[in-house]
Parts: sequence; structure tokens; C-alpha cells
Amino acid sequence: MDESRQAGVRAKYADLDARIEHESKKETLKTLVKQREAEEQDARMELEAAKGRTREAKRMHADADLGFRAERRAVNGRLQADAVAVGAKTYSTGTPCRHGHYSPRYTSSGACVLCDRIGWKDGKPRDAETHEE
Repeated sequence: MDESRQAGVRAKYADLDARIEHESKKETLKTLVKQREAEEQDARMELEAAKGRTREAKRMHADADLGFRAERRAVNGRLQADAVAVGAKTYSTGTPCRHGHYSPRYTSSGACVLCDRIGWKDGKPRDAETHEE
């Protein structure tokens, strides 16, 4: 064989080797992509399961909170009625108001005395605009 023919055969084999290597890498990458897609699907399923557990926990918490609030309203209503019956202007519940005060409440409205003095309105003190920095 002459030199140019041998070079052509070597080039042809080198080209075949490159194609085989390329196909091998291509198959490896396809396998990796399939694995990643399966892992992603598993992660999505786990996320949905976690969301379901979170929704269930929130529902249970809301149910428990409703029961607690209803019971507390009933007790506070009885305390208020007793205070009205004896002619008192205020009564104490022993529980904090929505702003965290443990002060007495008015028998006429059930409002917290300290909140009334501060002037709570729409979630902030009445004169909050003048106190902002």
C-alpha cells in the first residue's frame, strides 16, 4: 500500500472512532437526561405530598383555633354579662386583646380599655401618622 492510501485508511478509521465515541457520549447523555427527568418527577411528587400535608395541618390548626375562639368568646360573654348584672363599667377576662394587652374591658362594648386609650384604628394607633419618623 502506498503512503497516501494508508493515510486515507487511518483517517477513515479515526473518523469511525470519533463517530463511535460521539454515539457513546450521546447514549450516555440520553441516559443521564432520563435519570434527571425521573429524579425531577420524584421531587415533584414529594413536593405535592408535602403541600398536601401542609394543607391538612393548616386545616387542623384552623379547626382547633375556631374551637378555642368560640370557647373563649363564650367565657368572655359570660364574664361581661356578670359584670353588667352587678353594674360594673369594666371586667377582666384574663386573656389578652388582639393587641396583646391584659387590661380590663368595657362592659358596654367589650373593648380593651388600653386600646381605647391608645386609640387603635385599622391596625395602628389613631395618631400613628404624627409618630412616624
